[in-house]
Amino acid sequence: HVGSSSAKEVKCLMETVVPTAVVVEMTPSRLERIRQSNKSNDNDSTSTSRRPDLMRLLLGLAYRGWDVGGFNGFLFATFILGAGLVKRSQSLSEEAETLPRQDEFAATVAAADAVVGTQVIAADMELDDLIGTAAQSASSIEWLSVAAVGLGQELGWLTPDPVRRRKNESVADWALRRRDIATARASR
Repeated sequence: HVGSSSAKEVKCLMETVVPTAVVVEMTPSRLERIRQSNKSNDNDSTSTSRRPDLMRLLLGLAYRGWDVGGFNGFLFATFILGAGLVKRSQSLSEEAETLPRQDEFAATVAAADAVVGTQVIAADMELDDLIGTAAQSASSIEWLSVAAVGLGQELGWLTPDPVRRRKNESVADWALRRRDIATARASR
């Protein structure tokens, strides 16, 4: 996820390897939306970063969480998914300034679809399935504990996970550090 460089890397990889299958971390419904978008844009997979309406998104997530997984679903959707969206929203303007942005997922699908005989496998769960599975995987106390650890790391009370972005670290530097195998292995 390093701006347009990831999109260029995946296109080059597809052309060089000519795979028979490509597994992409996205939901089947998103794969179909990307294919439709790629067709309507003549495979122009550029996109602009825009700030989402966070309050609406968070309220929607809280509602879906409660509706699908009860109290545990609410905790997961609000504290885990919602917190990730808030952090992502905060870095959108910096990314737009420092990284030329091309949707690497759209580029992957377009490049894979251009290779005759390549199957694209969407390997992620739809939101409702994810919330339902997560809600059943831990108790309310365990989800609150996970949220407390995240908050403690964010406030500096606990040692942050090495994969988390450091203060004053650029998006590009963070992406390169995350690619380091030692960092990945040290992650909790």
